[in-house]
Amino acid sequence: MVVKRIVVLMLVCFFATAFAQDFLDSEDYAALSQPQKEQLELFLDHDEVSDFVKQFPGWHANIYRLNDEGEVWKVDFYEDETWLGYAHYDTQKSELFDTILPIDLSAGEKEKARAQIETFLSEDAEIRAILGNSDWQHDISYDMYDEIWRADIKGDKGVTLGAELYRDGDSYKLERLFDPATLDAENTEQRSRDEATNLARDAKQVQAVLSVHDNWRSYAESQNGTVWSVVFAAKGKTLITALVDIKAWEVLETQLP
Repeated sequence: MVVKRIVVLMLVCFFATAFAQDFLDSEDYAALSQPQKEQLELFLDHDEVSDFVKQFPGWHANIYRLNDEGEVWKVDFYEDETWLGYAHYDTQKSELFDTILPIDLSAGEKEKARAQIETFLSEDAEIRAILGNSDWQHDISYDMYDEIWRADIKGDKGVTLGAELYRDGDSYKLERLFDPATLDAENTEQRSRDEATNLARDAKQVQAVLSVHDNWRSYAESQNGTVWSVVFAAKGKTLITALVDIKAWEVLETQLP
């Protein structure tokens, strides 16, 4: 029995590290400093991180400290040029925090959900009123970051419709209907807004201000092309403002009120 347990433990340890081996054997990993390598190992020791990267066989990481003391580190995960998620780690507290590391649904879960959503789409009065009695086709996808389902619906009379649905217990409810032609523009703007907020938040001056506030909010506004201003506020008062360029990935300036 003891031997079996040892074998099982060895297998678990093997599979827990095997998924990371491609990146750990890469030139990009070899180019990291020793502190970066050690910190990446600390990130990967957390199930939340290791379970996340298992979903992306070709993942790689950009890891860096957010302050000169090296107390707080951030890792951004990518696959090719696509950003996947991030996590922060406080070395003083030995604590993982502020993460975006969603886990996708299994194939079985998606198949079950699609069947329920197809039934919902065919029976919803508002959708039927827009599409009329025409035959229609649809494409249903799941966004694990927003935890929402999207359906692109095309009627045989040239009518197109988009629907977003969310899970409510054992059923699904309609979040909104939209024109699919406008969705790409909305997604592009939101992605740029998120990038600007993340870039500004990681600035040392911003980190120093936010470290003494728990319930802060951020507001990002496009200024000119890839330049955004990001305001951080708490209790109705501005804490600090940052001007960033998301194309150059540079913090241009920060300003206290």
